[in-house]
Order: sequence, then C-alpha cells, then structure tokens
Amino acid sequence: MLLQGGAAIPQVRRQHRGLSPINNAVYDNAPSPAARAATENRQMQAELKQLAGWENIFERNAIIPSLLVLFISFAITAVSIFLPTLAKTYNISNIGMFFTFQAVALGFSQFTIGKLSKWLGTTAVIIASFIMLTISLLGIFFFRSLTILLALAVLYGMGMGFSMPTLNSLAVYKSPPNRRGKANATYYMAVDFGIGVGSAAWGVIADFSGIKWVFFFAAMIPLLTIFIFLAVQPKKVPVL
Repeated sequence: MLLQGGAAIPQVRRQHRGLSPINNAVYDNAPSPAARAATENRQMQAELKQLAGWENIFERNAIIPSLLVLFISFAITAVSIFLPTLAKTYNISNIGMFFTFQAVALGFSQFTIGKLSKWLGTTAVIIASFIMLTISLLGIFFFRSLTILLALAVLYGMGMGFSMPTLNSLAVYKSPPNRRGKANATYYMAVDFGIGVGSAAWGVIADFSGIKWVFFFAAMIPLLTIFIFLAVQPKKVPVL
C-alpha cells in the first residue's frame, strides 16, 4: 500500500531492496563519485612516479614531430626578421604585401589540408610542405622582383599551413590519451625554442655573411628536414 506524499518512494525502495538481495548488495557496495575520483587520482600519481624526471615535462612520443617543427620554426624566423631589411636593401617597395599574401595562403591551406591528407597521405603532405618552404626561401635568395616574391609568399604560406598543423596532429596522435596535453605542450615548446634560437642565430649569420645569405642557409634547413623525417618516421604514417 502506497503512502501519500514523499513516503511512497522510500517504501518502494525498501520493498524492492528486500526482494532483490543481489541488487541490494551492489547498491550498498558501489563506490561514491568522490571515492572513484580519489582512486583515479591515486592511480595517476602512481603513473607519474614511474615516469623519468624529464617525462614529467616532455612526452616521449611527441619528441620526433617536435624536433621537426623546431627546425622549421628556426628556418622561417629568417623571413619575419630579415625580409623587410632585405627588401629595403634592394629597393623593393610594398614588401608588406608579402606577408598579406602569405597569411591568405596559410588560411586557405587550412581548408584543404584534410582532403589532401586523405588523398595523398600524411607523409606526402609533410614532404611537400618542406619542399614548398625550401623553394620559397631559395626564391627569396635569388629573386628581386616584387611580383615573384608575392608568388613565393603564397608558396611559403602554404608550406607553413601544411607542415605545422600536420606535425602537431602527428605529435598528439602518437601519444597516449592521458599524455596528449603533455604532447601538445612539448610541440609548442619546440616551436618557441626554434623561434627564439633562430632569431639570435640568424642575426649572427647576417653579421658574418650578409642578409642575403641568411635565406640560403634557411632554405637548407627544411631540405635537410625532409631526409630526417624519412629516416626517423615509420614507412606508413596514418592519415590524420
């Protein structure tokens, strides 16, 4: 017989639990959300203690993609720092349009990179992006026409847009789910380190060899990175 008001539900629960001792035991022994959270936290702390000291900062599965993007970041710093000075040296006006064309090409690449990865494969996209960067940096070294430089800006922006997001995805994909935040941090630490070291290194090279040669040496880095990528990556890289 049901009671009126809020007493009906407790009575039904008591009757149900009285008729189902197995369910009753499960109900009583189920851990509370706070207990489950505490257990998961203890497990995570135990896993962290098993890691080497450097693995608390870096994700080992993201090391190779991060090293590759470090080289790329090192190379492309030459453009943002020394291209305006080079253009002024050779009396090339409106060099700011180079960066406008680069930005447009970079944005356009974000809409096409997924389809290209599925069509050509991740390895082909990464290698193609390194080739684009090599050609564009060598073009800056050789040519003094604004029209050609704008065409190179498109190639340069596409190279950046294909290489850096793909390497970031590769770094995260190769890492365990509970370490993907650390993998992302490892990747962007490499980007920052490449930009910081590149800014200083290219300044030293410019003092010794001249600004023009900065772009020649910068072009050699993505070219070398192609061979490093082929040497250290597995033959088949998954489509990201």
